Amino acid sequence: MKTTRTKLLDTITDWWLRNDLFDPAGVFGNTAIFIESYPIRGGLARARQLGAAVPSAMMEAARSKGRPRTDGLAEDAMVRRDVKTDDERERLLASAYAFCDRVVEHQGVQGPPEALMMGYGLKVRDGLVCHACVADQASIAEAVVDTIAMSPEHPHAAVWQAAIVRWADWVLANFAKGNGAIGVGIFSHQWNPIPEYWCATSLTAGTLFPLARLTGEARYAEAGLRSLDWLAHFDYTKVEIPTFTDCAPEVILYTCEGMVAGLQHLVETQGVEAARNHPVARQFAAMAQWLADNQDANGRWPEPPERGYRDYSCGIPWLLLRMNKLIGPNPAWQACAARFLDGLASREGERYYGLYVRPFTTGLAWLSACTTADED
Repeated sequence: MKTTRTKLLDTITDWWLRNDLFDPAGVFGNTAIFIESYPIRGGLARARQLGAAVPSAMMEAARSKGRPRTDGLAEDAMVRRDVKTDDERERLLASAYAFCDRVVEHQGVQGPPEALMMGYGLKVRDGLVCHACVADQASIAEAVVDTIAMSPEHPHAAVWQAAIVRWADWVLANFAKGNGAIGVGIFSHQWNPIPEYWCATSLTAGTLFPLARLTGEARYAEAGLRSLDWLAHFDYTKVEIPTFTDCAPEVILYTCEGMVAGLQHLVETQGVEAARNHPVARQFAAMAQWLADNQDANGRWPEPPERGYRDYSCGIPWLLLRMNKLIGPNPAWQACAARFLDGLASREGERYYGLYVRPFTTGLAWLSACTTADED
């Protein structure tokens, strides 16, 4: 019998596959491209669960240089006129491939040639773009790297990888400090006004570790480990943009992305005990304790009333359960994740978070649902 959380996974997947308006990677149709990266990763997680080989017809379609357009409008992310199939996995992967192609096509549009386009903050003043934020670009890079790891044989994989390598090298050359911190990038028409930005440090680390696996270049893992050490010792309760008081789930979500990636690297290279003994594991445990201590009976955490702040909570179970698998088991982390997802799956939870309406919310929920299904 399917659990409530497994049914949630099925419902989210079905929604994404059957609603054209909010197809992931819909020609950068959302407010910011980094928002699209999370439904792309959710789709990849679901495709990974399905596990079948990519049909050869899909690979042939991917080799085509152009896609037809209808009535002057760009085609949707699923490339429905090229991918005439109801195969769930094939359509999810087609979405990820389209996303990666567009990331490459738009590299350098927003800022220096290496920068990835975020889709907001495009105004230019005195020759400098308003925003080219390392953190949000890292979210985009993570989705591309995940796609390559999923389909390394894809004919465009080398091009996608080269784009992310250019971006990572640019970030490390311009915004990385010797202590492992990563700067904000270009922010409010200023070059790196925050030289040690917690969010950029975590999300960049989240890209560097899988990039090291893809390229075989140890320098990316070495830079990621320096960032992991920085994350282990910074005071997450005193961060800015936002503050911990304003939206703790956002701070925890973004901080933990780099932590999970780093501990996964340690598990793979040095073993579970090395990961458990790293100071960042204690830092994570402290944040997880905050989540447990401040969770309501309906699974929610304190959030500002504005709906845009609610999105982040939907990704918390994704990280709690991944960390539980890496360095657990920890029943408290499992219970905390389950309580939130059970609340989210209710009709009132759907309404409160804007599930199936807000792509960022739904993408994060998809990742969480896939992760809990793996646990089941």
